[in-house]
Amino acid sequence: MEIDFLAFDWEWIYSSTATSSELDGKLPALLKSARQIKQNPGRKVFCTDAYFIKVYFHDGRHLNKEWKCAQLAQEKGIPVVEHLAYGRSSAGEILVTRALEGAISVKEWLTAREFTEVDMSQITQLAERYANFVCRVVKAGVFHPDFHSGNILLVPSSGKLCLVDVSGIRRSKFTDRPQLWRMYRSLLEFRHFFAKEQIIRLLGIAGASDGAKMWREIQLKSTRHLLVSWRKRSWQMLNPPSRYTVRDGDWLRFVDGFGKPLPLDNSIEAQASSVESARKRCLADFLLERINIPHQRILAWKEGTAEMLVEAVDAHEITQAPEEYLERLGFLGIRPPLQRWAALANGDVLMKDLAEVMDFPMLDIASMRGPFKRAYSVIKTRLGLFFS
Repeated sequence: MEIDFLAFDWEWIYSSTATSSELDGKLPALLKSARQIKQNPGRKVFCTDAYFIKVYFHDGRHLNKEWKCAQLAQEKGIPVVEHLAYGRSSAGEILVTRALEGAISVKEWLTAREFTEVDMSQITQLAERYANFVCRVVKAGVFHPDFHSGNILLVPSSGKLCLVDVSGIRRSKFTDRPQLWRMYRSLLEFRHFFAKEQIIRLLGIAGASDGAKMWREIQLKSTRHLLVSWRKRSWQMLNPPSRYTVRDGDWLRFVDGFGKPLPLDNSIEAQASSVESARKRCLADFLLERINIPHQRILAWKEGTAEMLVEAVDAHEITQAPEEYLERLGFLGIRPPLQRWAALANGDVLMKDLAEVMDFPMLDIASMRGPFKRAYSVIKTRLGLFFS
């Protein structure tokens, strides 16, 4: 959508006199040369080599709020992307920020290394830097309601971290404990690479007075959140396109963190006992992905049939299942016996038989009808879970 700057009276605020000289009168040309990277009915996001430009097609003052939040973050000494200019008129709002050369989100950086050989010293350095960044934000008395690794940019060349989406941040004394765990829980995004003890150490670096207690609290709250969002997320998974699956002919294929279908090179054919059993196997796989339990993954399911393509694994029996995995499953009331687990040649342990997970009552919620609160209540009653 092209903005006709001549048709509206735009009011502009610049971050400095230098920024005013840099951008004044140049935005129409910038928008024409920019490429669109996001769109929804109310907004579009464009980028050039030097700038990101958000355009909102209503006068809701959303971007004005983000502009003020960025000023608060800077005032508190928190690194944020440079907010250069804010404009508004009856046509809507525009916000211009400076692009950081070579920057990617921490989430993208981690996802790119999730299933590849990695230098663990690099991961450890980033994790400690990330934990210190969390500590810095909390000590500054700033609460971010959507704090996660996707909203934090990393410049690999320098190791610099900064917030990219500051909308909604506010001052806080963190006397409200839920605010604390919402800030600290993003450290769990490193658990693919680290064991529980290492995550607890990172929580300590981030400022948690009792890392072990905070770990358990985050796990419990995350489990509750999983229950609350399960019906919506599982429906999305079974009805592509979504960020979890895509449709490829008759096949429903699972995707990686970048939205690309998982490769089928290392797959074997599998036949479930029924269509419903195949569907539940997909849901069980999805559940284990949500709580980060390694398992023999489904790569694709031929919808409406019992045919599946699963990951080929060469595994052998083990004598003891990892306590951390059992703890995560235990929060959901799932207690698989030892024979469900196996180990790969490199020593990594995974769940090879998902029988107990497939029997988990929450899987049925994807097809439940009626108010979700009632369905959620049914699941909580069946599980006998209580969340404080």
